[in-house]
Amino acid sequence: MKNTRTNLGLTTLALAAFAGSAHAGIAGGDVYQMNQRGEVVAKFLSSDAGATGSLYFVGHKGSGDETITYAASSDAFGLGQFVFSNKGTPANTSVGLGQFNAGDSLFFAYIITKGSGNAQKDSFARNDLTDGVDFFRTNSSVATDYGSYSIIGVEDIFLRNKSDFDYNDMLFALRVDAVPTPGAGLLAAMGGIVAFRRKRH
Repeated sequence: MKNTRTNLGLTTLALAAFAGSAHAGIAGGDVYQMNQRGEVVAKFLSSDAGATGSLYFVGHKGSGDETITYAASSDAFGLGQFVFSNKGTPANTSVGLGQFNAGDSLFFAYIITKGSGNAQKDSFARNDLTDGVDFFRTNSSVATDYGSYSIIGVEDIFLRNKSDFDYNDMLFALRVDAVPTPGAGLLAAMGGIVAFRRKRH
């Protein structure tokens, strides 16, 4: 039951966050950026789409890097690591994407595997490419009873003059589980030893 409540709560927050934010012909796409070092887990929330599509994790780019580190492709589409299908993945399914540093940008792709209307089969958008960034929208740091999430909405009609930019064709959440910065534990231990020695003198 808790999983169902989690999904409903996050989906409700996501829909509220995206309501009124989309406007025909002009999209406000963006790229998810890490605000702390940690393990990233993606959770599938919901979909309201006629077409069937799949989400992929393309890769990441460090804040000082010039190039993207691409994730290994998991199938013939060559878009990186498969994460979710908007019609074949059960709600609340979680997938680990790996560990990343503060300031890293994470990139995703979405491909239509079964078309409907203006969402054409085999068309795709990648937000590591300039012409694909507008089809993803991030609402950062949504606080819930279950933790802090960033919720990302995907628009699946990649024709700008046809798209409604409602960003609800797939909704998924990213959670970051913080991990210590390398060396932080050692520094803390050394500080404790120094303090202990000072106490003894």
